[in-house]
Amino acid sequence: MGGATQGSSIVPLDNPLMIQEQEEENNQNDQDCLSPRSREVGLLTKVITDCFDRYNKMPKTRIELYKVGKILGKGAFGKVNLGLHRLTRRLVAIKSTDKD
Repeated sequence: MGGATQGSSIVPLDNPLMIQEQEEENNQNDQDCLSPRSREVGLLTKVITDCFDRYNKMPKTRIELYKVGKILGKGAFGKVNLGLHRLTRRLVAIKSTDKD
């Protein structure tokens, strides 16, 4: 017979759903091989490029872009924490204020 046998893993190229599923599996396998840092950088890079593609400007600065560290100081209206930018690895001071 001229077709694929039962149990064969041959995927016809004219089926876009099967091709999409294979691409998703390949992407998942690629992500499994990456270190956590590489996955984090890839995700942040994707978020930033998507924002540029959609709105043609930088995304707004959000706390998710930073790792918040130890408290550097406290004051009457809030506190200041050490922060690490997840993409550039630059140290910053993050000021947070009380809502009271």
